[in-house]
Amino acid sequence: MDAASSAAFTEFINHSITRMDQQQESISSTGRTVQALVAQVSELSQQMQQLRAPTAPAPPTVSPPPSEQRDVSEPRLPVPQTYTGEPDFCTAFLNKCSLHFTLQPHTFEREESRVAFVLTLLTGKAALWGTAVWENRDPCCSSFTALAAEMRRVFDREVAGKEAVRRLTALKQGNRSRGLYHRVLHPRGGVPVERGGAVGRLPAWAG
Repeated sequence: MDAASSAAFTEFINHSITRMDQQQESISSTGRTVQALVAQVSELSQQMQQLRAPTAPAPPTVSPPPSEQRDVSEPRLPVPQTYTGEPDFCTAFLNKCSLHFTLQPHTFEREESRVAFVLTLLTGKAALWGTAVWENRDPCCSSFTALAAEMRRVFDREVAGKEAVRRLTALKQGNRSRGLYHRVLHPRGGVPVERGGAVGRLPAWAG
């Protein structure tokens, strides 16, 4: 075999090997493609079986608790200013608290929450009074209406004056001293007031 024939044979062999490698790569690529198709067909078959199977009823929709629904509809109000026991502002303070309870009926649904709300806004001498009635379980702490009436009687100048006159005129004079009548009206004494000729004393924290 001469040199030319040998070179041609070598080139043929190399070309054949290259083509065989290309064919092998093509076969491998085709195999991978077939495997991917088989996987897709298997997945589609599973989905078809799931679609054919009877579906379970959808779980019922859970609605939020009634309290959450109520809170959404209630307006947000600024907390009333604290009350220190000034006679001229007693009614205004109680009216603001009452407005809170009217506009937020679900937040203050229980009387206990209303009473606690009012007592937490008391400061100074009013807070001392509130602490006393709360710790002594006074009947005025049973409801906001009772608490408001008692606060007006104690702190409101006009109401306290009328109460002092009523209690003073209801007493029988007898041999009792004027000082005893003052102690009956309130043990701490207070500011003298006159209503219809009778003399009484306002409570000390309402003066």
